[in-house]
Amino acid sequence: MAIGDEWEEFKLKALEAKDTELNRIRPLFEQAKKQEAEQAELARLRAEQAEREQKEREARIAKEAEERAIAEAEAKAKHLAEETARKEREAAEREARLIAEKEVAELRAKQQAKDAAKRERDRIEAERQAEEAERIKREKDKKHRDTVFINAKDDLIANGIDEEAAKAVIKLIHAGKIRNVLINF
Repeated sequence: MAIGDEWEEFKLKALEAKDTELNRIRPLFEQAKKQEAEQAELARLRAEQAEREQKEREARIAKEAEERAIAEAEAKAKHLAEETARKEREAAEREARLIAEKEVAELRAKQQAKDAAKRERDRIEAERQAEEAERIKREKDKKHRDTVFINAKDDLIANGIDEEAAKAVIKLIHAGKIRNVLINF
């Protein structure tokens, strides 16, 4: 560790502490190196034994891994088969549901078309009946007016007015040209 000017007033104390600590740990370092050499020899012997044990362990692990791989492959194949069957079943259900929904929609559309056609036929029939009723009403009204005009003309003729003059008088009365005289229908 470098002690620089950034330590300011603590720089001298830091340098002294560093020297003291280095002097204390150097013998420990040498002793550690010696122990390390002894440990290296022990480690070599142990490594040889560990290598033998490692080979045995690796052989055992390889066998277990092979057995586990076979078991996993079988489980994966089983899971894949189950998943495929589930997806096929869901697809079939979805297709059946879509077909049923389509049929319902088609039936609904046909029924709506029938209902719309019936409403249109009913509307046209109602208009036709209203027009027919209006036509009949106009005919009755015209017949009634004609009857009233004919009766008035006949009454005028019966009272000595010739037919052409009677028609002219009725037209004037109907047109409102003669005061205080009305024809009620």
